[in-house]
Amino acid sequence: EATVNNVEKLYNQGMVSEFDYLQLKVQLENFKPKVIEAENAHRMTVDALKLALSMDKAEEIDVAGTYEGKTFDIPEIESAVSNGLLNNLDIMSLEYKKKVDEAFVDIDKSEFYPTLAAFANASFSGASDSLDFQNHRSSMIGLSFTINLFNGFKTDRKVEQKLIEVEKTNEQLSTIKDGIAISIKSKILDLRRLNENIKSTEDNVKLSERAYQLAEIRLKEGTGTQIDLLNAESAKREAILNKYKAITDALSAKFDL
Repeated sequence: EATVNNVEKLYNQGMVSEFDYLQLKVQLENFKPKVIEAENAHRMTVDALKLALSMDKAEEIDVAGTYEGKTFDIPEIESAVSNGLLNNLDIMSLEYKKKVDEAFVDIDKSEFYPTLAAFANASFSGASDSLDFQNHRSSMIGLSFTINLFNGFKTDRKVEQKLIEVEKTNEQLSTIKDGIAISIKSKILDLRRLNENIKSTEDNVKLSERAYQLAEIRLKEGTGTQIDLLNAESAKREAILNKYKAITDALSAKFDL
C-alpha cells in the first residue's frame, strides 16, 4: 500500500505512466485476499489455542515473544543419543519386560533340579473331666526330596519358549534403540543445516530490502521501470517468507529432538 501511494504521487506528477500505476494497483488488489486468508487462519489458530487451554472463546489473548531469526544450541550427537536412550519410557518398559522374561526362564529351569522341602506338624488334643485337655500331644518333622527323572521333554520345551520371549524382547529393544539413535542424529543434522539456513536467509532479506530501495529510487529518477520494482518487491517478500520458514523448521526440529 505504501508503494502504491508513492507511485500514485509520481503518476499525478507525470513521472510514472498510467500503465505502471495501474499494474501496481492491480497487484495490490490481488494481494488483499491473501491477507484476509492469513488473518482468518490466525483467528482460527488462536481459537484452537483457547480450546486446548479450556479458555472462554470470548477472552482476548495474544502470543508473547518474538519470531526473529536466531541460531539454536545443538548438543553433541553421542551425548544426545545416550541421553535419549537413557530416558526413553518405551526402552524402560522393555527393560523391565526383559527382566520378567528372564525370571520366567529361571522358574522353568528350576524344574530340572531336585527339590528338598522341610515340613513340620504339631498337634494338641485330648478329653478330660478336669479341664486339662492338652493330654495328648503329637509332633512330626521331616524332609521331602523329589527329583524329576523324565517328563517327556516338557521342561525343555517350556524353557525354549521362554528363551524365545527373551530374544523377542531383545530384538524389540535393539530396534527401538536403533530407531531413536537414527531419529536423534537426523534431527541434530537438520538443526545444523537449519542454523546455517537461518543465517543465509537473514542476509538474503537484507539484500532484497536493499534491492527494493534501489528499484524504488531508480523508478523515482526515471531510470527504472515498474516491472523492476514489482520484481524487487516480490523477491523481498519471498526472502522474508523463506526466513520465517527456516525459523519454523528449526523450531520444529528442536521440539522433535
